[in-house]
Amino acid sequence: MFAITIALGIAVQLIGAYCFPSSWNLEPVNVDFRHERLWDWRDNELSRCLVETWRQYRK
Repeated sequence: MFAITIALGIAVQLIGAYCFPSSWNLEPVNVDFRHERLWDWRDNELSRCLVETWRQYRK
């Protein structure tokens, strides 16, 4: 369990290092004005970074 936690932590850090910045903060509405977006499990910053990076390399 400890190794899985470390692997997930490293994966999150790598995504943040190589896929940043994303449009999550600005689209569809700036998160500074709609704080409830911070708790949306379907559209979070980590998944948005992955999707945008995937789309960028598929083109």
